[in-house]
Amino acid sequence: MSAAGTPEPCTELEVVGERTDAAAPPWQTAVVRLLAALPARWQCRPVAEEHRVSIRIRAAGSAPAEARSQLGEVLAEPALRGWRWRY
Repeated sequence: MSAAGTPEPCTELEVVGERTDAAAPPWQTAVVRLLAALPARWQCRPVAEEHRVSIRIRAAGSAPAEARSQLGEVLAEPALRGWRWRY
């Protein structure tokens, strides 16, 4: 809750990534890079396979548009190239 007693916004998102370039980092590296770039207050639960990653995100303190915008910025980072991301 905020100081005013109103509930903080919380948005739930799911992002799915598929490796599209054999030269791209493996899923372990991609997940670590992605999680490290997200706000610390967000709770994340990754599920990974060799060429596919699914991450459920609970974006505490973020309204839906804000959460999607932040996620879009993170997914556009050069460190995550070679993966196709959907959310």
